Amino acid sequence: MATVEWGVPFEMLTPRGTFTFNQFPGLMLVPGQCKVGRRIRASSDDIPNGDGEIFHDRYTAGYEMRLVAQAWTNEDEMMCEGNSALVDLRDLLYEHLWSLLRPVEDDWRVIWTPTGKNDRMLNAIRLLNIEDPQIADDGVVTFDFTVDSPFPYAISVAQSVVNINGFGGSITNNGNVEFWPVIKMYGDGGTIYNATTNQTIQIGSGCLGGGTYIEIDAFRNTAYVDGDQANAKPCLDPIITEFFPLNPGINYINSTASCDFLVNDAFA
Repeated sequence: MATVEWGVPFEMLTPRGTFTFNQFPGLMLVPGQCKVGRRIRASSDDIPNGDGEIFHDRYTAGYEMRLVAQAWTNEDEMMCEGNSALVDLRDLLYEHLWSLLRPVEDDWRVIWTPTGKNDRMLNAIRLLNIEDPQIADDGVVTFDFTVDSPFPYAISVAQSVVNINGFGGSITNNGNVEFWPVIKMYGDGGTIYNATTNQTIQIGSGCLGGGTYIEIDAFRNTAYVDGDQANAKPCLDPIITEFFPLNPGINYINSTASCDFLVNDAFA
């Protein structure tokens, strides 16, 4: 899981602004009920006329984060039913959550600060589920909702840009799982080879036109001139091209064109 701590600083960035958790007065996360992780997608076939199974390659879904929180005035006093401040807090939370149902952009995220580490986040989040607030017999109100990300990992908030131009370059993923980078290839085509994973991306000439670079999104398997112009994917060599990830640790990269790799550390 991407975090084992729920009492550290947490904030949620939405189209409505920033909603902060674990600050008084406000919503405090309930450690025993919050969870985050990714589901494994596994399929297999029975062995015909025999015992056992034939396994197929397994993949994961995107990350999901369930947040369960209760409202506190201070460390000694909870906000209970009948408190107008609780009504205001509930209204503000739901304003943020419903704005994540179908946002126009994908810049929304949950950010937290693990003890002794740099900030991490779930990126491009959307609202997946929301429960009705639960009111206990003593009037304590609990909020329960889930957001999800299309990416199969949490990433560092800090992003680095590493230029590879020629042979003998390297890129380090300081996380613990593979990360799919965005690559800006300058010049009209070229070959990028990840010697660590033995995978290649090759783009032939003729796609750049009047643009400056070809933006390759290894996670989405796309390539566009200047990121949002002409589709450069028809110039990819489909026989040898694989949109490769960066493994944890050092990745040794060669490129026949000058390329900027946009890199975040990835965590499971």
